[in-house]
Amino acid sequence: MKLTHSELESKINEYVDESYAFGDSEGKLIENVLKSLKIMLNESNGINKEILTEAANNSQGESKYIIEDFILYLENI
Repeated sequence: MKLTHSELESKINEYVDESYAFGDSEGKLIENVLKSLKIMLNESNGINKEILTEAANNSQGESKYIIEDFILYLENI
């Protein structure tokens, strides 16, 4: 899996939209975590699973869970 920044932004928007559509009570938290992730990865030339996994491993609590779930989402679409 390798994504450009525009593809990452598109996938984040899809994931956030789906979380709201399914009535996830933490939709705003999910949105904030993934938007922060996108900003953090702006300097990367390309985004791949290893970079996302590293970001998850460097996160704590809910942020870690959200990024890990987002990785699973990307692998299954």
